[in-house]
Amino acid sequence: MLIKLTNVSVKFHNKNYNIVVNEHGLMLVSGCNGSGKTTFIKLILGNISNYRGQITRNIKEIAYLPEVAYILRDVMVIDLILIFTKIKKCSFPIDLISDFNLPLFKTTNHLSKGNRQKLLLIISFMGNERLIILDEPFSGLDQNTADVLIKHLKNEKLKRSIIISSHNTAQIKNNADYIYEL
Repeated sequence: MLIKLTNVSVKFHNKNYNIVVNEHGLMLVSGCNGSGKTTFIKLILGNISNYRGQITRNIKEIAYLPEVAYILRDVMVIDLILIFTKIKKCSFPIDLISDFNLPLFKTTNHLSKGNRQKLLLIISFMGNERLIILDEPFSGLDQNTADVLIKHLKNEKLKRSIIISSHNTAQIKNNADYIYEL
């Protein structure tokens, strides 16, 4: 068990969270706008301190890709990836870059929305965090890239835990080991 929420509630949300995030596997968190998906993620990340109930964490390092993420501007993609190899103490992710067909020699401010999302996904998969949380990871991706992401999710869920929060569950539902409907 990585994280366990027992009878957890927050003032601003009329929701009671009872869930265990286990080692390995893919959890899909789905629900309509305002259902509590972001609150759930914030509780797991430890970003909400005013809650009732019990949260047990057996994990410290979590890779997190928010729905809206910002990247450094005017930096070559290859340089940004090299920075993250140092931060995350990992090797250069040549297989991910190749699979996602990411242009390395463009500056970050000249990337399309889809290529920015590819870059952020690659950074999320880099390293050895035991838990990866991806909020709306399919946003901005074409179908080919979505298929590449699903392939990597299938592989990664054998090694570590992944939580995906999404409105559009059709793309990932068949590959989820657990579905948490809010």
